[in-house]
Amino acid sequence: MRVLQFPRRQGHAATALGTLRTILEDCRSEQHRIRDEGVRLRTAVARLRRQAQQVSRTQAELTREVGRLRRCARTFLLPSTDR
Repeated sequence: MRVLQFPRRQGHAATALGTLRTILEDCRSEQHRIRDEGVRLRTAVARLRRQAQQVSRTQAELTREVGRLRRCARTFLLPSTDR
């Protein structure tokens, strides 16, 4: 069996290093993008958490106010018998 040997291209190592450097730069860029996206998402989640807490407090306040209004309605708006 004969082993075929092809001539090596000149500058192959430099090309490979350049390709690796490009890939590394792309990975770093993607890492920074993902990190920035994570910061943005954590900020959005914190804002939504505050809004949910505010909605919950508002709902509790409205529920209490409805109870007060119902008690007032029973006290002041009893059906009158002289109609």
